[in-house]
Amino acid sequence: MFAIIEIGESMQIKKITKLKSGKYKILFDNKESILTYDDVVLRENLLYQKEVDLEKLKLLVHETSYYDVYHKMVRLISIKYRSLQEIKTFLTKESITNQEKQNIIDTLVQNGLIDDKRFTDCYINDRLYLSNDGPFVIYRNLLSYGILEDEIQSALEQIDPSVFYDKLYKQVEKKVKNNTKYSKYILKNKILQSFKEKGFEEKMIIDVFDACFIEENHVILKEYQKVYKKLSLKYEGEELYFRIKQKLYSKGFLKEEIENILLENK
Repeated sequence: MFAIIEIGESMQIKKITKLKSGKYKILFDNKESILTYDDVVLRENLLYQKEVDLEKLKLLVHETSYYDVYHKMVRLISIKYRSLQEIKTFLTKESITNQEKQNIIDTLVQNGLIDDKRFTDCYINDRLYLSNDGPFVIYRNLLSYGILEDEIQSALEQIDPSVFYDKLYKQVEKKVKNNTKYSKYILKNKILQSFKEKGFEEKMIIDVFDACFIEENHVILKEYQKVYKKLSLKYEGEELYFRIKQKLYSKGFLKEEIENILLENK
């Protein structure tokens, strides 16, 4: 680009046009052109200075590259709000100086486009209503975005605990209602493990499970009928019921549940 210009030579600016994209197209007398930004045009006084030498041209190209990066960061933030750490990570991939990267960060902060407190509040709000995450997963994820522990804790403390309780209740209630296979003991352990991984406190999970669970005989009855049908092909009498007991025990049903279902179906 501009290979024909040499030290000591200069080009005349023939026309400066603002494009729909918001950029400016600078056309030179040798029909070469450059796309840049209004910041560059104003800073370098190009509206009044009509002659550009090689050093000036290099400066224009460099400043344009700087604003290319700046506007790229703005676009990233406009698509999805970003933490300071995320922007720093994006900037490591750009070919500008460390000072220029810091200048971009400072400008974004001054313009309110980077604000970790706002990011934290927005993230928590999104995860509360757009995910099944519990508080511990939200906490861990915010740490990965570079948010300080005290800031995360402070933000989470603003959330009414009943919000997480209700969120958990809806999920656990659905699993309990859809259970057609597991005993209360096994189902409770499975739900406990599943929702601990989703970031909910163990005590809250147990409390919610106990509030949701309604003892329903149809689960053990269905398992009894399935086991009976299979074992009765091979065993009979007391041996058959002994084998059924063993099988139901192995599936996590309690002694009282098993004895009751055997008594009802003998």
